[in-house]
Amino acid sequence: YVPFPFFLAYAASLLQKHGIDVTLIDAIVEQMPEDKFLEKIIGMDFDYLVTETSIPSFYYDLYLFKKISFAGIPIILCGPNTEIYETQFLKENPFINFVLYGEYEFTLLELVKCLKERKDLSKVKGLIYNDNGTIKKNPSREPFDINLLPWPYRAGLPMRKYLDAP
Repeated sequence: YVPFPFFLAYAASLLQKHGIDVTLIDAIVEQMPEDKFLEKIIGMDFDYLVTETSIPSFYYDLYLFKKISFAGIPIILCGPNTEIYETQFLKENPFINFVLYGEYEFTLLELVKCLKERKDLSKVKGLIYNDNGTIKKNPSREPFDINLLPWPYRAGLPMRKYLDAP
């Protein structure tokens, strides 16, 4: 079972639609060893690493994120593990800069725009962040019509390796 990363692909296409450069890497499906993955990430030039975690890989993912953070790369985390949706999570894991919760495509777009324009983050729905030592959790985002999203990003992804069948 190797699912296509739909949430990340939708988020990437939405960012791209709004003129934001995007590269999507699926290190799992590419069977990229840890050292090669870290080398690739640390060698790239980008403003933020948006990463989705899963419940089975959660603690290993945190281990990798901590290593990545030592390179000065800001980390935006999302995924289905409800543990990350609690403010205590950012207190315990200060190497994570932002957590997106709920359907996060538009949350990510708003966050990136706010960071670029140095705007107030308190209005970005579905965001948890550290505001000068105080962890803040903004209200959740309302559900939206999926038809507002562009077709999922696929550039450079190994499309023939995905197997979503049970």
